Amino acid sequence: MLIFDVNGIIAGIQTAVPKATWTPPPGPNVGHPLIDDGEFWTLTAYFIDPSRICTGRTSEDLRTEGTGTALYIQNGTDPLKSVIHILQDEKQLVPTTQWTKGHCFYTMGDHYWYNVRADMPCNQFFPSCLLYNKGQLNAFCWALNTQLNSPRYEHPTLSVLSQFIDPVPQCFATDPDYKALSTMHVYFSSEISDLC
Repeated sequence: MLIFDVNGIIAGIQTAVPKATWTPPPGPNVGHPLIDDGEFWTLTAYFIDPSRICTGRTSEDLRTEGTGTALYIQNGTDPLKSVIHILQDEKQLVPTTQWTKGHCFYTMGDHYWYNVRADMPCNQFFPSCLLYNKGQLNAFCWALNTQLNSPRYEHPTLSVLSQFIDPVPQCFATDPDYKALSTMHVYFSSEISDLC
């Protein structure tokens, strides 16, 4: 779902999974960033500072700033207080955060996963990744531990996860609660030149 500000200008995007379809395993991601939203579990990303949504941008702002000015991943129930501001420059991301570099996947970019470890339990796998191309943020993804039937999601098999996650959490092969990975990528450009 797209999110619009008070003036009807795009402000972000959200994915919502019906609770009847999936319940995330208890763990640190429930409530941060997976939000209990009535009948759904939601993940939300903003393309502008969430504090601007209620005042809105102008059509001139949209013309000069484009779709957005930054990436913010909501990480709690209050989008004004609980967001992760994603750094645009890959060189700044690595030494200052827990985002860990996976691998470049041709036409997607260099993948980064939050605090991923080989020995982590699956309920700690952060359901989002960042993608950088030529040192700049060019996309992000949602990555949910379930088999979602929407054609908007990709379903990478266990055998290909090592092509973009490093290290691949062992729980993906051993945890009976792990069913599949459903990923959705959101790109900030229309070029298919994300060659890393």
